[in-house]
Amino acid sequence: NPYIGREFYGNWGDFDVNITISKNFVVCGTGIPDSYEGTLLADKEQKIWKFKANNVHDFMWAADRDYVHKWFQTTNGPMVHLYYQEDPDYIDAWQKFPEFLDKMFELASNRFGKYPYPVFYVVQGGDGGMEYPMATLITGKRSLASLVGVVSHELMHSWYQGVLGFNESLYPWMDEGFTTYASDIIFQQLLKPNSKEDPLQDSYKSYFQLVKSGSEEPLITHADHYQTNTAYGMASYSKGCIFLHQLSYIVGQNAFNKGMLEFFRDWSFKHPSSKIFIRTMEKTSGMV
Repeated sequence: NPYIGREFYGNWGDFDVNITISKNFVVCGTGIPDSYEGTLLADKEQKIWKFKANNVHDFMWAADRDYVHKWFQTTNGPMVHLYYQEDPDYIDAWQKFPEFLDKMFELASNRFGKYPYPVFYVVQGGDGGMEYPMATLITGKRSLASLVGVVSHELMHSWYQGVLGFNESLYPWMDEGFTTYASDIIFQQLLKPNSKEDPLQDSYKSYFQLVKSGSEEPLITHADHYQTNTAYGMASYSKGCIFLHQLSYIVGQNAFNKGMLEFFRDWSFKHPSSKIFIRTMEKTSGMV
């Protein structure tokens, strides 16, 4: 569907991409690891980089002359590749980051479903943090906590909306709300494992602020039709997250956790709606 304003919705497809670029660039993109060998052209001034990616809803690529390329195999998940520029003020954070990424995939797979692709890329670029199939773009000048926080959010978009394929234009709260719920829980387990705080308290604070401002709009509002960015953002991220948290109180945490796993297992690559999610929770909890 056309990307007009705030959110994206697309079907899955197979990508076979060749990028011809100066040999001085380090290039990465959505695809399998052997896509990174490159082929020298006759003039030896350019390379052809070949990428193949199956069953993804989009394709991303990035290139920089100064990228450092590091990679490691997660314990029970994909091969992870890091592409970033070495900055002496932030290099320590990037060097410590892989151990947190490894744990991130373990926590996410156990709690929300198995990541289905063989690779994942964390790439310095963009103007903040942005999710793509098998990858996230993130600005590089960050502390370790900032890297963990932003990447955990963008990573969970591989589940919500990348694999489940929500129509996030119609249901932005499913895309951003599910992701916020999952990533906030994972972030606390990674960096504050002994904390007694509710990991979702910031979402409640944001939602209370929205209600007090008088700017709240219905959660069923199309992403491109919200009157203000504030109403869109707090509804999609915060109120969507609270919806899940409140639901876990109603059905019980164990039933809720089981429902999240069954929802991912049964509806991956099928574009489920909000009604399908609610029906899944009804059946899982027995509260029909």
